[in-house]
Amino acid sequence: NGEAFEYLQAAAAAADQERNPLVTVSTAEEGVAALERAQLEGAPFDLAITHWGDGATLSPDGSSCSAAEGLLSEIRARDLRCPVLVFAGAVKVDARKKASLGMGALAYCFGFADLYRRIEEVLSPGGQDLTQS
Repeated sequence: NGEAFEYLQAAAAAADQERNPLVTVSTAEEGVAALERAQLEGAPFDLAITHWGDGATLSPDGSSCSAAEGLLSEIRARDLRCPVLVFAGAVKVDARKKASLGMGALAYCFGFADLYRRIEEVLSPGGQDLTQS
């Protein structure tokens, strides 16, 4: 979503850009690769945000799954410690939220206010370090 991306760019610019660069990817596979690369370089991401994205990727068994499910399953399989927010519309909220949280997402957000609040909780100075759990 363009509006969310613009907000995040502004937030990253307001923070220390060297400390909190904003990285964007187009697929769950690219996201996993970026998270893995950052962890191997000793500079893991503070937060990952994904949309639900029905049918956007393939699961390990070759079936179609959402971008969020693909990302979360690979994060867990590769032990990439990064809090993940799933941002999606208010469609099938209960099922998607249950699936996201069950796969390790920090939160399922379906409104900008909730998304921004969750970002602030994770990235604020003195915020809980969620990558060590």
